[in-house]
Amino acid sequence: MVSQFFPPMRSHSASDFSASFEAVVRTPAEVTAILGRTCRDCHLNHTAWPGYSAVAPVSCLIAQDVQEGRSHLNFSAWGGLRPESALANVREMCQEVQDQKMPPWYYLPLHPESKAGQTEIITLCAPSLTGFAEQPTELESGVHSPLQCITSVVVGHDRNSKRRLSCPNKVTEL
Repeated sequence: MVSQFFPPMRSHSASDFSASFEAVVRTPAEVTAILGRTCRDCHLNHTAWPGYSAVAPVSCLIAQDVQEGRSHLNFSAWGGLRPESALANVREMCQEVQDQKMPPWYYLPLHPESKAGQTEIITLCAPSLTGFAEQPTELESGVHSPLQCITSVVVGHDRNSKRRLSCPNKVTEL
């Protein structure tokens, strides 16, 4: 009963959209929608805190789950990741969703809409996002693979190199 008077901290961290996965990777609208529906509450800074999350002791468990989820993978803070970390996070996200480890089993009964369908899993695990498929580092035409576009945009490169990176629908000078 006393714990009701001392609720856990429920953060709604301010986010800079330009540092988000959506902005940095320039995800298709379909990917953005899937992530928003399936990952928002624990892996973005836009948690929708349901009413039951204010009732102890559940409030402590939920706040802890959200904090742990964001510390492991936060799509709202993507801009600060190194390319290899960003790629590892996307690959791990794909594997966790494929293995039905995410969202966790205990989250689904109250949030059944957060479960990704097979088509959505295929979309989230596309080679252009995960790099799972064998892709050349540079296509013969000098255009880089979508994965390189993603990892280059994620962190950027030394601006003094003036190397140009051609990505679908965009050319970026690095």
